[in-house]
Amino acid sequence: MRTPANFELAYQKLNPQQKIAVDTIEGPVMVLAGPGTGKTQVLAMRIGKILLETQVNPANILCLTYTEIGAFEMRQRLIEILGKEGYYVRVHTFHSFCNEVISDNPDRFYNLSGLEPLDHVERLQVFQGIVDRLPATSVLRPFGAQYFYVKDLIAAIADLKRENISPNEYKDVIEQTKKFLASSQKLFEDYLNLAPKQRTPSVNKSLRYSLGKIKHALFMQDYVNKIFENHKDDSSGTALKDSLKKFYENTADRLPKQEELIQCYKEYQETLLKSSRFDFEDLLLRVCQKFDEDKILLSRYQEQFQYILVDEFQDTNGAQNKILKQLGNFFADPNIFVVGDDDQSIYRFQGASLENILDFWHSFGKSAKIVALSRNYRSTQLVLDASSSVIANNESRVESFLPKSEKKLVANKEGEDRVSECEFEWEREENFFVATQVKKLLDYKVEAKEIAVIYRNNADAIDFVELFLKLEIPFKLYSGKNLLDDPTILQLVRLLAVIADLTLSSELFFVLHSDFFDFKPTGVAKISLMGKGHLYEKMGDREGLLAAKVVDVEKFLKLHQKLAGWQKLSANVTFEDFLA
Repeated sequence: MRTPANFELAYQKLNPQQKIAVDTIEGPVMVLAGPGTGKTQVLAMRIGKILLETQVNPANILCLTYTEIGAFEMRQRLIEILGKEGYYVRVHTFHSFCNEVISDNPDRFYNLSGLEPLDHVERLQVFQGIVDRLPATSVLRPFGAQYFYVKDLIAAIADLKRENISPNEYKDVIEQTKKFLASSQKLFEDYLNLAPKQRTPSVNKSLRYSLGKIKHALFMQDYVNKIFENHKDDSSGTALKDSLKKFYENTADRLPKQEELIQCYKEYQETLLKSSRFDFEDLLLRVCQKFDEDKILLSRYQEQFQYILVDEFQDTNGAQNKILKQLGNFFADPNIFVVGDDDQSIYRFQGASLENILDFWHSFGKSAKIVALSRNYRSTQLVLDASSSVIANNESRVESFLPKSEKKLVANKEGEDRVSECEFEWEREENFFVATQVKKLLDYKVEAKEIAVIYRNNADAIDFVELFLKLEIPFKLYSGKNLLDDPTILQLVRLLAVIADLTLSSELFFVLHSDFFDFKPTGVAKISLMGKGHLYEKMGDREGLLAAKVVDVEKFLKLHQKLAGWQKLSANVTFEDFLA
C-alpha cells in the first residue's frame, strides 16, 4: 500500500508516546490512555501502519468498539487517513460482529433460525409474568408493589449474561457463599462480641488468617482482605468491627433474593426458548458457546483476523473478553491491541475495568507491551490536577499493579480555567445554584453551546429541566432516558394494547384518562358503572350513555369507531404505513 499524504501528515503530529503505540504492530499491546490523549487517532494510525508495513489486506484487520457511535467515528477517521482502504477494514461493535458471525453461518447456528429478537416492551411483560408466578411470600414480590423489583431483575440477569454466567454457574456461586457464611459465622460472632481493648492487632491478624483458611467461596477472600487493608491503621478496631459486621450481614441478607433470582433467570431462559425469541445479550453468549464447540468455525475467524484492535477495553464485559481471547488464542503472542483506562469505566461494575486490564496482563504479561498516554489535548493543567486529586482516592488503580502504567496527565493546552468546589445541604439547593450560575453566564454573553451540565444519573436531569424552563434557559438534553419511563409513551403502549385486544377494560380505563383524549373523569366513571360487559362495548351504546347522563356522548362514540378502525388497520398494514 502506497503511503497516503494524510497519513504522513497525521503521523508527524503524533507525540513520542503515541508513536510508540502506533509503531508497535506485532504482539500483544496495551495502551493506557487517559481522557483527551488521542486514543482514537492512535487506533486509526496503527491500522494505517499495519497496512503500510505488512502484506495483510484491510479485511484481515478487526477493530472492535463499544458503541455504534464509536464504530462510526472510527470508520470516518480511517477514511480520512487512509482513503478508500478505510472502507474495507472490519470495524464492528462486539454485538454487530457477533450478529454477522451468526448471519454468515446459518448452518452452524440453525437453532437460531426463525428466532425473533425480544424488544423492551416484551421483555418487561415477560418479567412481569415471571413475578406473577412467584409465590405470594416471595422477597421479590413485595405486598402492595409486586413489580417493584422487575427492573432490578432485568438488569441483574442482563449483567449475568454479559459476564457469561449461566443459571447453574450462578447457583454454584450462591452455594459457595452459603458455605462460606456457615463456616465463618462463629469467627465473626466471637470477634464482634469482643470488647474494644480485646481487638488488638494480633487478634485482628489471627481473624484474617482464620478467614483466609476457609476453602469455600474463594472469591469472598478478596472482599475480606480489602476490608482488613482499608482498616490496617485502625488502632481501636472499632471501624474494622463495623465494616466486618456490615459485610457479613449484607451478604447474608442478599442470599434470599439471589436464590430467587436463579429461579427467575432459569424461567426467563425457558420462556425465550419456548417463544422462539432471543435478547440482546444472547448474541454474545451464542457466539461464545459456538466458538468453544466448533473449532473449525473458530479457526476460520482466527485465520481471517490477523490483527485485532479493541477500543474502550475497560468497558468490555466477561462475554466480550472471552470472544477476544477465543479469537486470539491461536498464537502464543497474538496481535491484539487494546486501549483503555481503568479510571474511565462507565458501563461496568466498579473494579471490573481493573479486572479486565489485569487479566490481559496476566495472559500476555511476558510478551505484552504497555504504553501509557499522558499528554492531554483537551483540558488545562489545573483541571487535570483537580480531577487527578479526586481519582487518586480510588482504592484500586492499575498503576499499583502493573509496571510502567502510571499516566499522570500533562496538559498540552494553556489557559487559566478555574475549578470551584461548592457544598450544599440539599440536592434541590445544589441544582438551583447550578441553574442560576448558568443563567449568569448567559447574561455575561457566554454562548449556551459553550456550557455543559454533567450529572450522574438520568433521573437527575428532571430537576434541571424544570429549573431551566422556569428560568427560560435554552437547553438540549442528551440522555439515555428509558422511553418506557415516559408517561406519554406508557399511555401510547396502553393504547396499542387496547387496539390489539378491545376487551382489555382495565387498560382502556387508563387510556380514557389520558390527556390527549381529554375526557372528563366523571364520564369515564359513569360508563364503567353501566351494567355488565366490556368497557369498549359500553362506549358504543348510545342509549346507555344517554341514560347514564354521560357528557360528550358523541366524543365517546367517535373514539369507539376509531378503535375499531385502528384494530382493522393493525391486521392489514404495518405501523409505518399507518403513520404515513
